[in-house]
Amino acid sequence: MLSNIKLLDLNDTKRNQRITYLCFLLSAVFITISIGVYVVNKMFKVDKIVIKGNIDKVTSTQLDYVANNKLHGTFFTLDIDDLKTQFKMLPWVKDVNVERIFPSTIVVKFTEFNAIARVGNDGLLADNYEVFDGADDNERLPYLNVAPDRAVWAYKQYLMVESILQPMGVNVFSINSDSSRVFTAKTDTGLELVLCTQNLSSTLKNIQSYWENIAMVKPSISYMNFCYTNSVAIK
Repeated sequence: MLSNIKLLDLNDTKRNQRITYLCFLLSAVFITISIGVYVVNKMFKVDKIVIKGNIDKVTSTQLDYVANNKLHGTFFTLDIDDLKTQFKMLPWVKDVNVERIFPSTIVVKFTEFNAIARVGNDGLLADNYEVFDGADDNERLPYLNVAPDRAVWAYKQYLMVESILQPMGVNVFSINSDSSRVFTAKTDTGLELVLCTQNLSSTLKNIQSYWENIAMVKPSISYMNFCYTNSVAIK
């Protein structure tokens, strides 16, 4: 019986030693991993962001906000797609490309929208015919007083009318329309043209042909409505 008790005690001691050894081993592994993570975070922390591209509308304040609040992780763990999404949420940003430069630099290349017209109260129409949110105080941009989904249509009407009036020293500054059949073009001379999309090309040719005669009859024209059959209303 005594020998059996001694054997049990011996087995318990070995078991305790193994447990102690395992605890030391796990502690060493944990400490090693912690040191490794600390070193990686210190050595590969993103400490430089290089901005490239022709940036005219995006402000440094907006860029600083994203860099300081939306950039999470190290050089290796940084979520590039999420960072691109955050930058693309800025007004005027059309496209963003983000790349890593070892060991701690992020390069962000921007492409801004090129606005060709103002749409409604807050929108702008880009040269790729995409409507985006933005603000622009450029008074030379034509104003399209239409719903955003009709901005491209309105801009094409603007181009047609402008191509006829501009050689005569008159520029269109706004297009207003509630339907796809009738629109109003207002000019910088105070002239207001009401035009129907049906037979628009022939109407514009008539304006071009008879402009001088109309101006001689009524020099201070402020209103012309071409939507009547075989007649024109003039004020």
